[in-house]
Amino acid sequence: MKKPLFLLIVIGTIAMIAVMRITEAPLSKKTPYGVISLELAFDTVQSNKIITAWTTANVIKDARINTAWDFLFIFFYTLFFFFCCKKLSAKFNEGNWKRNAGLFLSKAVFVSALLDVGENSGMFLTINGSGSNTVVLATSICSAIKWGLVLLTIIYILVALFSKRQAP
Repeated sequence: MKKPLFLLIVIGTIAMIAVMRITEAPLSKKTPYGVISLELAFDTVQSNKIITAWTTANVIKDARINTAWDFLFIFFYTLFFFFCCKKLSAKFNEGNWKRNAGLFLSKAVFVSALLDVGENSGMFLTINGSGSNTVVLATSICSAIKWGLVLLTIIYILVALFSKRQAP
């Protein structure tokens, strides 16, 4: 991968983290974990409490904006994780678990991106009043699996970054 392209992906990822934090700030004041509260609501009792809190506080528009921006964030963080995992896996010899994990996670990040799209779609339905138990549960399952993959990817990147390169 060429450095200018990777630099653009890094800058885009950092910029989107900033945008997501800014657009989520009003939601965090009304629910304990901001947008993640809705992502992991798991049933309509919980999601209705969150939507009611956001509607009462007049920040439901912010939830829509944050969810919309997340689609661009998915693009950047997926490419960032993909290239990091691919590059870092190359530090290790064929058959090494760190190489295999990096190659696996470089593909798994695309699964997490698809799950994130499913999560966002479910959140839009819920935010706009069409959040059935099935929609909320599916949204939460997508979110939980996505967060698991993202966490594994971050752990891998940190472990691989601080591991010594193997001799060929």
